[in-house]
Amino acid sequence: MNLAPWPINVRDNIEEIIDKIGREVTFYYVYSSQACPVCDLDPVTDTSTDSFCTTCSGDYWIPLYSGSAMSAHVTWKFDFETEFQTGGKDLIGDARVKVMHTDARETIVKQSEYVIVDDKTLNIEKTTLLGAPINRIIVDLKEKEE
Repeated sequence: MNLAPWPINVRDNIEEIIDKIGREVTFYYVYSSQACPVCDLDPVTDTSTDSFCTTCSGDYWIPLYSGSAMSAHVTWKFDFETEFQTGGKDLIGDARVKVMHTDARETIVKQSEYVIVDDKTLNIEKTTLLGAPINRIIVDLKEKEE
């Protein structure tokens, strides 16, 4: 019995699909920190001398974020269940995004603290590398509570 041949250029095919149906997703990660302008640094704990500082919340170091936009296939976990609001319907639940794998993208995804998808802020719950060889990154997200 002859098996059908494995498709050639699988990565190119998947990448083309994601480019066609994908939406922009932005991963935000800490790229630097700045010192709190209001309080002083405690050199022993590397935190603020004022644990109730309203500017840095006692951390002293204020994170500075950078965003990296990627084209991704977006699936809302409960997109068939919607919550109706005064202004219309609003997707509820968690999301899953699929981006093409590169070493740089894997680093960005793993270092990210939150993601913006469809104007919603979500936290990263889990990342999964897929493919043989690895060619995709699946990121499970949970909407950030306000």
